[in-house]
Amino acid sequence: MARSPWWGLLAAALVAASCNQIWGIDGDYVEVPDAVGPGSGGSGGDGGDNPAPGPGPGPTSSSSSSSSSGMGGAGGTLFCGDGSIDLDELCDDGDAMAGDGCDGDCAVEAGWDCDGEPSSCAPICGDSLVIAPLEACDDGGVLPGDGCTGTCMVEAGWDCDASEPSVCTLQNPIVILSAPALGLAIANDGYDGTIGSMTCVTLPVPGAGLGITVTSVRVTLGIEHLAVGSLVGKVVSPMAGTTVTLFSRPGFAEIADDGAGNMEGDNTNMDGASLVDFLDGGGPLAETMGAGLSNGQTVCATDSICDFDPDPGTLATFVTEDPAGDWLVCVGDAAPGDAGTVERAGVEIGWL
Repeated sequence: MARSPWWGLLAAALVAASCNQIWGIDGDYVEVPDAVGPGSGGSGGDGGDNPAPGPGPGPTSSSSSSSSSGMGGAGGTLFCGDGSIDLDELCDDGDAMAGDGCDGDCAVEAGWDCDGEPSSCAPICGDSLVIAPLEACDDGGVLPGDGCTGTCMVEAGWDCDASEPSVCTLQNPIVILSAPALGLAIANDGYDGTIGSMTCVTLPVPGAGLGITVTSVRVTLGIEHLAVGSLVGKVVSPMAGTTVTLFSRPGFAEIADDGAGNMEGDNTNMDGASLVDFLDGGGPLAETMGAGLSNGQTVCATDSICDFDPDPGTLATFVTEDPAGDWLVCVGDAAPGDAGTVERAGVEIGWL
């Protein structure tokens, strides 16, 4: 039979290709694999020697390939939130939630650093961006002593504002309070007049290099003990170890500060949760703690008298000293029979 001109055959081939078929010169055709692209299917035709292309079934499930979202691949569908970092992703933490360092488009959020698969993200301390609540401040640096720590937490004794970068200022007064329920044992009848024989709580006070001086001091103590008259309390400043006695065996007139005598004064209790403050002129003399209370009653908790004027010492001794450094608040036991613990301690220091 007559053969079609070459341009006719070319046109027929192009049309057939769009239907996943290519016609041969001799009238036969070959199937084009579905992977070439989506099509409308195979042939219908009337079954003759040269069947005409026509509508037919689409690609079967065994020969089709597509992805529902993202990028298709041999391993299946890829998408943000699958825990794997694809070519167009900078992170993937296994979810598409924003606010955790890796956003819903798998891009690293400002102020965060992400690493690994699935990505683990953490705020960048020192970049001047505050990522709350994981960061309480960010002053653009990581050096301690300026109010914002190297892990972007506010240092004790400082206040930092909400600006970015954070602006931090030293508190005035500086308030340093230990954790509660310390449970530090006081050696029963172990006091001999020295700081080394006492149980001390170390309280770091900031402000080094700022050229400030002390204007006032308040000391806080929480003591668990069955006899306040057995106890001696002292505070030591960082500067040359200046020491002030807050109270010394209330109710007992000792001859010397050496723990001798094996005698106790007032027999009322101290409760670790009932904090007692010592401040010059702040209340009755500390040597009267427990006066008027019965055996078994508790200083502060029973009579609501919780502020005392140090005696025999005075906290004005510290005025003009540099407050920066480790303050010690110490308690000793100078009589046998009762054991106790230091539960909490603190200092409040005014400065100029």
